[in-house]
Amino acid sequence: MMRYLAPLLLLGLFACEPEATFATDQAYGGRPYARYWWFAQEMDTLTIKDNLDWLHARGFGGIELAFVYPLNRMDKRDTNYIPRDAWLGEDWRAAVDYTQRYATSLGMGCDLTGGSLWPFGDVGLDSTQASRKFGEPDYRQPITAHWEWPVQGLVVDHLTPAHYRAYFDRTYSQYPDPVAGQSYFVDSWEVETKGLWAEGFGDDFADRYGYRIEPFMDSLYADGRATQRYDYHELLSERVVDFYAGFTDACHERGVRSRGQASGAPADILSAYDQLDVPEGELLLYEPEYNRIPAAAAALCGKATVSAETFTCTYGWPRDFQRRAQVADLKLMADAAFANGINQIIWHGKPHSPVGTDSVTFYATVHLGDSSALAPHLPAFNDYLTTVSRYFQRGQTASRAAVYLPTEDAWRAGEMPLDQQFIWAWGHYEMRYVYPPKELWGYNPLWVNGEFLRSARVQSDGGIGIGPQLFDFLFVEVDYLSTENLLSIVELAESGGRVALRSSPQLAGTRASAQFIDLKERLEALPNVSTELPDTAPLVSAAEPFPYWSRAVEDTLYLFVAPRGAAGITFPLTFGQSYDDTVDELDINVNFMGNNYRINHSLPPYQSALFALRGGAVEVIDITYEVPVPEREELPAGHLRPWLVGE
Repeated sequence: MMRYLAPLLLLGLFACEPEATFATDQAYGGRPYARYWWFAQEMDTLTIKDNLDWLHARGFGGIELAFVYPLNRMDKRDTNYIPRDAWLGEDWRAAVDYTQRYATSLGMGCDLTGGSLWPFGDVGLDSTQASRKFGEPDYRQPITAHWEWPVQGLVVDHLTPAHYRAYFDRTYSQYPDPVAGQSYFVDSWEVETKGLWAEGFGDDFADRYGYRIEPFMDSLYADGRATQRYDYHELLSERVVDFYAGFTDACHERGVRSRGQASGAPADILSAYDQLDVPEGELLLYEPEYNRIPAAAAALCGKATVSAETFTCTYGWPRDFQRRAQVADLKLMADAAFANGINQIIWHGKPHSPVGTDSVTFYATVHLGDSSALAPHLPAFNDYLTTVSRYFQRGQTASRAAVYLPTEDAWRAGEMPLDQQFIWAWGHYEMRYVYPPKELWGYNPLWVNGEFLRSARVQSDGGIGIGPQLFDFLFVEVDYLSTENLLSIVELAESGGRVALRSSPQLAGTRASAQFIDLKERLEALPNVSTELPDTAPLVSAAEPFPYWSRAVEDTLYLFVAPRGAAGITFPLTFGQSYDDTVDELDINVNFMGNNYRINHSLPPYQSALFALRGGAVEVIDITYEVPVPEREELPAGHLRPWLVGE
């Protein structure tokens, strides 16, 4: 049963609480959040208060409450049933309500995972509403790592609106009333994707493409099936993008925002992120450069916040160097996130622990607790993260080039090479290894897709506007395009928009092939379409590239420069990878609002820099954060890397 604080204490905590309101474009405020894992158990308010007080005292601005399995699920030898508050029951709801209200009383935000664990599903889901596979009529994807374990539940069908909306309605009707500034959160896609199917999918496919996909399904990822594979992914993407839109609709009906990750989803990733009020990236299970995709979705729509689940599996999956993470390494990761457009850090994270102890560990995470090597550094480090985030939640991203995201190429490509696969990631559709062209480094390029190009407007000087963004040109270097997206590019160019066309794209799928040839000829014949970059000045130039991000606030440009080691980070980080004993002498030219700026600045080891450029003058904003020199340690020879296929 739920155990409560004394009524008078509760009254004192919550009497002045503001009414729950939400604004979808409201910035998060910059202070880092922490994912706060509740392992299935009987929750009590004194322990919840102790965990929240611990986070508040260390500079955290909020929590993301995550509902997960009981602790003994990770130990197959322990078959005892752990008593717990019933999922969505009265005591569970009271505990959640206490948590969000106490967090509010501390001035902290409190987001809620929008369902049980990841992906969404539970024991109460009917089999007719569960996720399916082609060719296995009786298959329904199970969910075992959830609050109700060891009872097996089902993953909700993410392709059929009636099914996932029924799940949202049933679940959120049992959530407590929202508090101010709250979001519900959807984690990365962990629905089984190979053979993903739903009732009516085959008929819808035949109506659109004029042939049946069923004969190709068993060999869809084999050589020679790229065209059929593309058609399948195109229709699948529409269904998945609709899922994220439906999630946001359900959130708005509750009076909260949607925040979420589309990472791993078999969809046009940029369009999927576009459906969310707060697009969220992820690192380091995704490389820092991946986060430019959610950052672009936010920038093109003028959304104030783009968050990232940060520090996940820093040194390897599931738990290398756990509780030993070094703040210098984490700062390098955070700087890499900032240099790829992230402006709100979500720590991964804090396990719920008994009062006065640090005895509980969540796998696959940087540990937040007193026994962690990070503990004494958290207040100052969080202050640093807050400072940078607050500057970069103002204004708009400053970019000079729009770059077409090669979605068609990814859908046709099928499976990644084995040396790029993880045991949970196999398809190019995830866009894990897609990077902006190096020659566009100085333009701070943003990804765009067909959806955004269809809303673009052409400026009188040939520039291209999308939402609040103004680009000097569109850059296209892909092997394949759909007819619809090629048409969008042609219409943009025929209206005078500048296009750098670096390739001769072919038709991606089967639809409108005759029209495609005509459109391509029209595009290549236009005088404002060239294989060369247009003669426009980049935003930033230097002798050697460096990682950076830029935001414009009216007549001021804020330029963030990360250490050079923040560029090209791959998973996993080595222990002490941030070690550096060099001073970087920056010599940077910036072109902004008709002024040319010259920046000469010494960047000491481990430091980043923030400059404000306005009216021809350069101001250096002090964001110094001193970190201990990291220790370096190699894993022993033969150490297993269990995330890799075949290891």
